Amino acid sequence: MVRVMKADTSDERTPKPRPLAALLILLCSCGPCGPIPGGALSGEVQAEAPSDWQPLIHEEGYCQIEVNPPDPYSFTANCFVHEGTLHVASMGAPDKRWPAYVAKDPNVRVRFGDDIFLRRTVKIEDAKARAAVFRTKRPEETDSPEDTMWFYHLEPRP
Repeated sequence: MVRVMKADTSDERTPKPRPLAALLILLCSCGPCGPIPGGALSGEVQAEAPSDWQPLIHEEGYCQIEVNPPDPYSFTANCFVHEGTLHVASMGAPDKRWPAYVAKDPNVRVRFGDDIFLRRTVKIEDAKARAAVFRTKRPEETDSPEDTMWFYHLEPRP
């Protein structure tokens, strides 16, 4: 028996549609996508901040922060509550972009789900305050945080 094979007439150089790539681009066009930073956050700006941030953090598990208003840069962060106020930490802060942006302009937009809150970053410099915030974030730690771990209080804008 002789087997006849058909010639492959497809052009391997023709780009194939990439539905997954298109979906990722669409999903990431309104802010960060996991560890990949994004641009301006989309969502509804809320006039009032919640009296208790903990339910939002518990529900979402993370927040997204937009910095650098002239050319928005957003990222996913692990926000947390210390003494009733919203905070964010940056491990390896000197090597990251966003701490440099908030040093120039502390105004940020914080998103939980579809809600955006206008906040202002205040870097915590005091050693005792840093240690207290660090223990909120990592209760099992007994040492002070490393110098490259920076903490910010996300307070209301004036």
